Amino acid sequence: MKIAYISARPYPTIWVDTKQIIRTVEALCKLGVAVDLWLPKGALSSKSDEERRREIFDFYDLEAQSNLNIKFLRSFEPSKIDRKKYQFQLEKFFHGISAGLQTSKLNYDYIYSRDIFSVFLASKLKQKCIFECHKELAFQKKFQYLLLKNIKESTYLRGIVTNSKFIKDHFVKECHFSSKDTPIAYNGFDKANESGPLDRNQAKKLLGLDPQLHYIVYTGNQKKGKKGIEGMIELAKRLPEFSFIACGGDKTSVHYWSQYSQTLKLHNFKSLGWMDEQQIKLYQSAASFLLIPPTLAPLEKTGNTVTPIKVFSYLAMERPILAPDSTDIVEVLSHNKNSILLPPDDYDNAAQIIKNSFEDKTLLEIISKQARTDSKKYTWDARAKIVYQFLLDKKSPT
Repeated sequence: MKIAYISARPYPTIWVDTKQIIRTVEALCKLGVAVDLWLPKGALSSKSDEERRREIFDFYDLEAQSNLNIKFLRSFEPSKIDRKKYQFQLEKFFHGISAGLQTSKLNYDYIYSRDIFSVFLASKLKQKCIFECHKELAFQKKFQYLLLKNIKESTYLRGIVTNSKFIKDHFVKECHFSSKDTPIAYNGFDKANESGPLDRNQAKKLLGLDPQLHYIVYTGNQKKGKKGIEGMIELAKRLPEFSFIACGGDKTSVHYWSQYSQTLKLHNFKSLGWMDEQQIKLYQSAASFLLIPPTLAPLEKTGNTVTPIKVFSYLAMERPILAPDSTDIVEVLSHNKNSILLPPDDYDNAAQIIKNSFEDKTLLEIISKQARTDSKKYTWDARAKIVYQFLLDKKSPT
């Protein structure tokens, strides 16, 4: 089987959606699928294609013998518009069109993308295609939903791969897709986490952290209003006996939260920038708790985070997980079984639950071990097998 996976992001980048795509196509390649990953080159780029490939393989720790083939296309880079507001959407649109036209000339079994423009064009050009989506498209991306609705009855659109039951239910109930055409393929955990955590005290020593302090660690995007860092700060206000560390932010976010916490005179919160998987693992190993901020804002207001990918890496790290008791989270996490679920946006109660849980060492050990056990269900190889079987099943018209 040969597929063209079209992604509109520039690679490599710190944004987690690129890692999710890379890990998915890498695991598909292991199953014998020939994957061409079509990426925008950038009109202003001076690097050769081979230099870019090496950079991507190194950044994402891809195996040298991987049969993943990366192809680059020149992309539109607007320079006389408001780049911050419009650039990515324009680049996404033009790359989707360009890659869609290019792949239509080649003999692929499927065009596969998280970009609706590529899928829409593939369908119109009579190419079998698969859309992968992690959002409530009908509610959050109205124009994209109209494009999807336009090709809904096309025999060339073979289905929508989702990352959670929450998203699957959206496409079945709100968009009226068939359940058999919307498989759930949960994401997996980071490569660095396969071997489990380091000793907590050893990790603290390697990081230069105070061995006497208890750390609550968040890893991932820290964009204001998007990922719930506001909720993390609310907990830090109420739990001065813990030290809170947010790892993995971009420079703008780190600067904002550092200034904001200083304004609040909040001395037990620290925002740190992007780091590689091994460094992230050290901070996760040093943690007394791993945190998904207990707020519904990322799910209900921004829609950018549905069953966040960090859940799976947290599970593998055999540390107590704190997370909101929300519809998407409970698909994977269970209160007092493999995590501690907190009332969303009720920071007084959430803080008290954390205090009480920290005193119950037996409970923390039980849920930590169960988390590690449960993580074995959520690997990139397991995800790829679900996607691959779906591709096989949908290869011929039903």
